[in-house]
Amino acid sequence: MLRVTLKSHAENAAKSLYRKAETIYLIDLQTAMPDLSNGGDISDYINSAPHNERQAAIEGLIANATPNINKEVQGNTGESSYQEKKSQAEQLLNLMESTQTNFFHSDIKELYAAIPVENHAEVLSLNSKDFELWLNRLYYTAHGKPVNKDAVKQGLAYFRRKCCLTILTP
Repeated sequence: MLRVTLKSHAENAAKSLYRKAETIYLIDLQTAMPDLSNGGDISDYINSAPHNERQAAIEGLIANATPNINKEVQGNTGESSYQEKKSQAEQLLNLMESTQTNFFHSDIKELYAAIPVENHAEVLSLNSKDFELWLNRLYYTAHGKPVNKDAVKQGLAYFRRKCCLTILTP
């Protein structure tokens, strides 16, 4: 039971370092050093080797380690399988940014989005039910599940601020 807990802890630590560290390896010290005391860590393993052999001990651990977690995390598309850890609001914002939708406001500060559709753009008011439905459809198409209302609310607030900051008018 303890071994599973330690492995889970190591995997969670590796996940938290994804895209922050260039290379991440998972090393099973219990396999590498079966007599390692309960609660022992990599420094105990390294210190058990004679001083002039410590570098070789570290290289040996890495050579036998779980392959680079960054490669395991990425699927065929190169995208992180941990993307689901992002909030739905963040995922929705990323989807919107990928559509190349243009945001603008009228002279009287009515807020709009020009959404590319095939060879033209459809203009929707950010305050319309149509825009909210479009956001829901965008998320559902990408993830195969509905987006929660709070994520839509956060997304709408973000897009409204973005509209207000643009200087383009229709």
